[in-house]
Amino acid sequence: MPFLQEQYSRTATRDVRSAMALALTRHLAALRFSSGAGQFMFAEVFDEWPSYSQKYIAPSAAVLPGSWTYGDAYLTPTLMEDTWEPKGERGFGLYKLSEIEVTLEVSMRTNSTAEREAIVAIVEQSFRHPELLMSQAGARNGILLPMPEYYGLCARFALLSGRVIDDEDRAMRENRDAILNVSAQATQVAVGPVSPLNLKVRQMVGPEVDLENC
Repeated sequence: MPFLQEQYSRTATRDVRSAMALALTRHLAALRFSSGAGQFMFAEVFDEWPSYSQKYIAPSAAVLPGSWTYGDAYLTPTLMEDTWEPKGERGFGLYKLSEIEVTLEVSMRTNSTAEREAIVAIVEQSFRHPELLMSQAGARNGILLPMPEYYGLCARFALLSGRVIDDEDRAMRENRDAILNVSAQATQVAVGPVSPLNLKVRQMVGPEVDLENC
């Protein structure tokens, strides 16, 4: 009985850029911060700019997708071997189309400078592997996060820049803002048929980040 595409286990409910924003949103929502008043977390982390009707509770953050670029394109789409189902038989898999890099803006707001300093410090730290210089995979700045909304693949995130925003108007309203710009990298893919007789072997030279498995 033939294996149908409807039986393929990997699906996408979001495009790759939206999936990257959601992955970063979950990462930030799980962080714990510490200040003189004790431990705290973000009250809310939005994956888009919150609407006027959404109540603001400090501290909060929003992940805002910005510009993106398409990197290396694959003239001949390349099968991701680990996504082949059923393995070794005629079926389906994910094919690499191109690399995509998105600049995400993380806008954070709280109502005290002490909390803002604590938030920025922990968010910066969260983008470094705990064993950055001792990892068996080799030293690598940045983190890999899963994207269940995009075929269960992973994306790499790294900090680009940041700044705090203070002015008289924000101070009067007790708004203490900070912005971090984050680079997110992933592979754009498409589901396609796989025939064991049509596979091509390609030799890779040098290290390659595995965006299939976090």
